[in-house]
Amino acid sequence: MNTVRWIGITTAQASLVLTTTYAAPAELPLAWEFDTRPHLPIAAIADQRQRPYLYVALKSGGLGVLDISTATPRDVANVGIDRLKQMDVMNLSQNGQILLLALGGHFAASGTKHAGLAIVSVSDPRRPKVLSAWRSDQKLQGSAAVVSDGGFAHLGAMSAGVMIFDITDHSRIGLLSTIQPNIDF
Repeated sequence: MNTVRWIGITTAQASLVLTTTYAAPAELPLAWEFDTRPHLPIAAIADQRQRPYLYVALKSGGLGVLDISTATPRDVANVGIDRLKQMDVMNLSQNGQILLLALGGHFAASGTKHAGLAIVSVSDPRRPKVLSAWRSDQKLQGSAAVVSDGGFAHLGAMSAGVMIFDITDHSRIGLLSTIQPNIDF
């Protein structure tokens, strides 16, 4: 058994010590690994339609699609940044047969990257098709996340806050609004 002690100090300088005991977790066996060099895998999601595919945001390597139906995963498709307005793929989410890609590297400290969003059809995961891509006019320090309910996409666009898009027509991404949350909440 392992013991962890948590110590907290309040503004009144009183201290609190909590002790927790837990069993060490069992070591998980490695199922498989896949070399993505020279590209940096930023995020990955399993196909939500229960097909044996893994979608990987590979930053400057674009979108990678792996077939994971066997013990040895295989790279079966790639959408390069040349098809994504020359923007890095930083995150992704799936809604049915559609992948949404958050585009624009956010690693730079200054606002040197545009934010972007792409809609990619994975009706055939071995042949992903870019249906549309949008890029901000201004450099907004890239983007970090994207989620959707099917009709709207919400893009975490770093210095621009949350950008809301109409994506009901997959061939045309329409910016509806931008919300700048208070960073001092």
